[in-house]
Formats: sequence, C-alpha cells, structure tokens
Amino acid sequence: MFSHTATKRFWSIALVSLLCVLVTSSFGAAILPGSGSAIAQDSNTPDNDSTEISIPTIEIPFNSELDQPSELPEEGEQIDSPLGEDSRVIIGRDDRYPVLSRQYPWSAVGRLEWRDRGQLTTTCTATLIAADAILTNSHCLNYLRYNSSTREFDKYFLEPSQYRQLLSMDNGQSKMVFKPSLIQGASPDEATVISYESGWTVQYQNSIDDWAVLKLDEPLGNYYGYLGWRALDFTNSNVVNSTAEKIHLLGYAGDFPTPALRQFGAPSETAGIDLASSILGNWPTGTPYAGTLVHDCDTNPGASGGPILAKFNDNQYYIVGLHAQSTRIPAATLPNGVTTNVINGGVQLSRWAGAATRARNTSTSF
Repeated sequence: MFSHTATKRFWSIALVSLLCVLVTSSFGAAILPGSGSAIAQDSNTPDNDSTEISIPTIEIPFNSELDQPSELPEEGEQIDSPLGEDSRVIIGRDDRYPVLSRQYPWSAVGRLEWRDRGQLTTTCTATLIAADAILTNSHCLNYLRYNSSTREFDKYFLEPSQYRQLLSMDNGQSKMVFKPSLIQGASPDEATVISYESGWTVQYQNSIDDWAVLKLDEPLGNYYGYLGWRALDFTNSNVVNSTAEKIHLLGYAGDFPTPALRQFGAPSETAGIDLASSILGNWPTGTPYAGTLVHDCDTNPGASGGPILAKFNDNQYYIVGLHAQSTRIPAATLPNGVTTNVINGGVQLSRWAGAATRARNTSTSF
C-alpha cells in the first residue's frame, strides 16, 4: 500500500503524463500569471496536526561552474522548521504551513509591495539572493495606477528606465518595497527597489522568461541571509525521482492564512510553505508554457515570485526554480478519483541565473 507521500508523487507524475495529452489536443483557458489559483494535487490528504518537521536532503553534488552558494546572516543560525516555537498548527487538505520563524532560511523571503502614491496596490513574493538584490517574477513589475476618470486601476509594465523615472516623481510615493520575513503583517525591516533587470520587456512577455532581479537601497541580505541556487536538470528522470517530495514553495498567497488559520494574520500577511512537493519536469513542446517547470506545490495568487527551494546534503538551502503561474487545464479525473483542472508552473533557473550572478558581483544598481 502506498504511503501518503508515495501516493501524492505517483498521481502527480500521472497528472503530468495526462497533461501532455490534454494541452496538445484541447488546451483550456489559461489563467494569467499571478491571477490563477491552485489546489492540492491530492484532496485526500489527512489532517496534519503535528509540528514535528523533518526536512529531507537532496543528494546531488554542488557544481561550482553553475551553482551559487547560500549565505547565512552575519549574526544568526539556520533552522529547519518554519514554524518557530508555535505549536497551534492544524491544516487539513491544504498542505501549507504558516511560516512563523524569522530564522534563516525563512528570513530571506519576504513580501514585495507596490505602493501608488503611498497606497498599497499589489503584492508578490521575493527572495534575497545577494546582500542587496531579490528575485521575483517579471509580471510583478506591472504597475497599477488609479485612474480617477474611470475609477479603476490602469496597468502598465514598466521598463527599468521608466521605473527610475517613477521613483523621481510623487516624492517617492510610487515605488516597490521589499519587506523581509513578514509575519502577521509586520516586518522587522524594509528596503526600496532602486533598479532591476527583467526577462520581460514591453514587447516581449513570455512565461519562459517571467523573472526579475531587483536591486535594493539597503543590504538586507547581510542581516537576513540570502539564498544561493543549484542548477538541476528536471528533464532528467533521475533528478525528478531523487528530488520528489523534497521541494518546497514559500509564498505570500492571497488565500493564506486560510480562515481556519486566521490567528496567523489576514490573507498575504504571513507566508505559507508546502514542504513536500515535487517538480515534475517541463511543460511539453507545443503548449503555451513550453519550457517552463511543472510543479505540484500548493499555491495561489500572491505567491508569484516565490522561491522553489530544497535542502541539499551540505545542509544548505538553495533555490532550484521560481514559481510563476497557475494554469487551468481541461478537468480530468485520475484513476484514484481525484479531479483536477489546475497545474502550476515555474521559471527554469537557467533563464535568470545570469542576472542573479551579475547582481551578486556588483554593489551598484543595474
């Protein structure tokens, strides 16, 4: 008989196989990046009332030519449990836990906020990858500005030069702000985004390059630590199998904390993390998201830009992918009776690693 972990992995792999057929024959309406929703792949998940968390490690060697090390805070230590000292966690079919610890590596992830003339308009998730740089999605750069004539928000994708111009207007009231380790709506610190490099442009907006590396005006990574990355080939079945159920996604989703966990804050005020998920490979050629990662982590809007990370056998955490979107597919019932019409996607490390390395190697803005 399968354990829950083995069952989830088995049916997730079955889902990807099914996906290859569905999306090439009758691809359903896709949800735009950051506006979709995702569900747990196994709706029969039993209640999880234990706070004992054991993080498995991935036994893949560090490649000094492709990988970049992680860096702990100047004064701090690493802990595996994202729950801190809280023991009140009971989650049913949703596999996410609230991130209640401000110890590394959880401290390196925070909420990215757009402020329009001082008013909060949109949020995403971002991760410190250098002392003064964070990683997120290109679509998180979309700027919403209130139009008093239509009484609606107009959306603009800002090129780096346009963002720098925006910073000089309104006395700095319109800008992006990063808040590390936000818990129950409160963060110990914040920094302003001063420049960025992105995979998207106004003319080019492809899911395969939905990444952005943002420079900050404060070296928060020195105090909260920052994550390195490991280049893994998820087209290799051996890599997929050896990392199965060892992948984590952390993000400030707009549906989390859920009503049952409201003691941990309003939606998007505390990050949620799925500790036992998998990257299942790449979207097949010929589909709208070809070349992007397929993963089964529990997530929802607001988690865009969240790190897909894992712990390796050197006892360090590394980013292995970047969450980007949730996509609807034609509804399908698996042989175990679970029906799903959503699958999640992410940006491959190879698409953004160059920009991330440049951010590490320079102390000035892009």
